[in-house]
Amino acid sequence: MPTIDRRRFVLAAGVVPIGLAMPALALTPPTGWRAGLILPWDQVRPGVWVTSGDVPGGNVLVATAGGRAAVIDSKFASVAGALVRDARAHAGDPGAPLTLINTHHHGDHTSGNATFHAAGATMVAHLAAAARIAGQVDRYRASAASAVDDARKIDPQNLDLLAEAKAQVPLADTIKPSDAVPAVGVGDRAQVNIPPITIELSHHGSGHTDNDIVVHLPEQDVIHTGDLVFNGLHPFFDPSAGVTARGWIKSLNAVEVLCTDDTVVVPGHGPVGGIDAVRAQRAYLEQLIEAVQAAQAAGETKEATAAKTFGFMGGLGFEGIRSRAIEAVWDELAG
Repeated sequence: MPTIDRRRFVLAAGVVPIGLAMPALALTPPTGWRAGLILPWDQVRPGVWVTSGDVPGGNVLVATAGGRAAVIDSKFASVAGALVRDARAHAGDPGAPLTLINTHHHGDHTSGNATFHAAGATMVAHLAAAARIAGQVDRYRASAASAVDDARKIDPQNLDLLAEAKAQVPLADTIKPSDAVPAVGVGDRAQVNIPPITIELSHHGSGHTDNDIVVHLPEQDVIHTGDLVFNGLHPFFDPSAGVTARGWIKSLNAVEVLCTDDTVVVPGHGPVGGIDAVRAQRAYLEQLIEAVQAAQAAGETKEATAAKTFGFMGGLGFEGIRSRAIEAVWDELAG
């Protein structure tokens, strides 16, 4: 398994257009803010913190050791500067070296990359993410341009958050692919070290996207699944990103192997959970495949099937993307 540290870089480059990213959703102002930090955080293990779900974008994990910090995903420009400051605060050093790991390319997980680049972070992603991230520069510029307005929607009274968001606005005119694309490209297995913590990265083929990375902290028994897990929510399907329900299930099987009964599972979206969150996501996908197969066998149309809410879908959030999941699986099975 290759090991990556701040001395070793693998250039990942290329530019191609990409499709949709997971949309930002309107959220209510957060609660539970802690003195000395800009954003709300929950400590899930000693030295390991996760952002509250009240902050727009994918869930972010920060792990610290030896005055350094590893950050998993960068959300949007509105909070990226705050993530940098808070990660360093967790590490106990305002100049702490940073490593940023992108779980995949979608904009709600990578729109803050340029901010981390400017902060001198070592940035890591799957090799297949590089061209997709490079192709989203216009999206990142738009995120920077709206950073202050977006920050006000989170908490108009948080002056530190607003100040950090204001600092991102100039990036709207300057971001280029090299600012956003991680310079470290990894394959199916790699390690990132912030001694004494070892962070294991693994890719198990196309699932949610063609560049999903599972982030495992074995000593802390913590896993960040990226968007392979939407806990309590309908999962987001993006056909332009190489999504495949069958491959997604395969990836979840691999994640389950990494879990113990006590593992902290940080999903891409939704509350922090455990191994049951992984199993629930797999069950959703398995039942969705079965339901769509039955509809196709019965001669139903794609449109009629997409309008349904199957029993296993009841009570889940992100209702607005329920039909999208059905349509994507329909196309996968029909193909």
